[in-house]
Amino acid sequence: MPSLSLENLLSHPLIAVLDTNPLNSSPTINHITLDSRQCTSQSIFVALCGQNVDGRRFINGTVSPVILVESWSDEWQASLNESRWILQTSDARAIMAEWACQISGNPSKKLHMIGITGTNGKTTSTWMLSHILQEANIGSVATIGTIGHRIDGVALPNSMGFTTPESPGLQRSLDYFVEQGCSTCIMEVSSIGLMMQRVGGIVFDIAAFTNFTQDHLDIHGSMEQYLQEKRKLFQFHVSKQSVSLLMTNHPLVSKTPVHHGEVEYLSTSDAPNNDWWVSDKRYSVTGTHFNCHHQGDVHSIYIPLIGEHNIENALIAISAAKHTGINWLQITTALRTLPQTPGRLQYVHGRYSGHAFVDYAHTPDALEQSLTSLRKLCLGKLWVVFGCGGDRDTSKRPVMGCIAVQVADHTIVTSDNPRTEAPLNIIQDIVNGIPKAKHDAISVLIDREQAIHHALERMLETDVLLVAGKGHENYQIIGNTKHHFDDCEVIKLYPDSYNKP
Repeated sequence: MPSLSLENLLSHPLIAVLDTNPLNSSPTINHITLDSRQCTSQSIFVALCGQNVDGRRFINGTVSPVILVESWSDEWQASLNESRWILQTSDARAIMAEWACQISGNPSKKLHMIGITGTNGKTTSTWMLSHILQEANIGSVATIGTIGHRIDGVALPNSMGFTTPESPGLQRSLDYFVEQGCSTCIMEVSSIGLMMQRVGGIVFDIAAFTNFTQDHLDIHGSMEQYLQEKRKLFQFHVSKQSVSLLMTNHPLVSKTPVHHGEVEYLSTSDAPNNDWWVSDKRYSVTGTHFNCHHQGDVHSIYIPLIGEHNIENALIAISAAKHTGINWLQITTALRTLPQTPGRLQYVHGRYSGHAFVDYAHTPDALEQSLTSLRKLCLGKLWVVFGCGGDRDTSKRPVMGCIAVQVADHTIVTSDNPRTEAPLNIIQDIVNGIPKAKHDAISVLIDREQAIHHALERMLETDVLLVAGKGHENYQIIGNTKHHFDDCEVIKLYPDSYNKP
């Protein structure tokens, strides 16, 4: 197992030594963590002062000989119950990522790394590309993202968490993938992950930017800052050998500066000035056909997914697969057998009339895309059940309410992880965006299960229901407690679960 000596740590130009540990004057370090509960006698404990928790409070409860901090004072020094190596830096996350890479043996350099960023589409693009590579038998394929860590499509236990994990956990996962014989890792790279330097030390062979719309303003403060965080993937994580794929449907994406390597531009429109473009789009309730153009060649593509946005996702996957060395026959054949992405416009069979889909859409653009896709296929009434998360960006709530009633015939506003906010207050924020002329087309049911049942009970054979916001998630956070809840499960069990005691 790789390790760092005390000499390695102290020689870093951004490190200042605030205190020494005479009881363990020269520890060997093979582990780094933000979680005091995971510390060992060979750990560096990174005691960050976060928004909700001050990591310095947990120093005395750890056995770590080395503590990394950004801020220190005589008061904190006096509170120590034993001597430690206290190291200070102005950017603990950057140092943590750097040391995590070294402790894990820089595993990303042993893998073909593909990173996908964007407000929406990261999970589905990753899912599509992983399936193509698996079907092409190029070796085991690992994925990291919103639906957890997977190897060859099989979920690894206890891997659900951040879309882009904190750097120590990320590096340990990459090291595990190498141990398991993986040749490729496809990662969803979130704006928060880039802002917090979770991918520090990783250079991607292929980097892709799907789209850019409103999200995470509670974290980034403005769309401008949100965009800058996204663009860091193409500033700091590409090399002269990298290929960057930019979707020109979104002007701010296409104008992203790429600091190194080759750049290719993609469009889902009839746009021959792009490196990759699309024509002859045809939609059905079971899938989507289109022609993909590249370098003068035209290839017929079928994906068993619906919606314009899934053409966008497919174009990212196809172009990345080609740059990985996969031929057209392998790509087109693999896409025809693509399994449904968990919680992404997922068709859910059950004993109800009509058609029900579950989707992770929790941003204004994602909700509009999903509803618009279903509207094109709906022969009857279009229903939508959705809510907005508590303790998150409040500005998108009225916008999503307005979108829902503009596209759907019946809108049922409900809860979606209210967390510590009062559910009715969140719902009221959504309703505030709905024109009064549309109030007759909405219902409010705080209980999410009741809301889904309300729609299923009233749907006709030609109707379509979208249950949006949670997708693959199997929990509902109320207060600070996580309760089991699964949209797909509720639909599948209906009507047996209806009016249950």
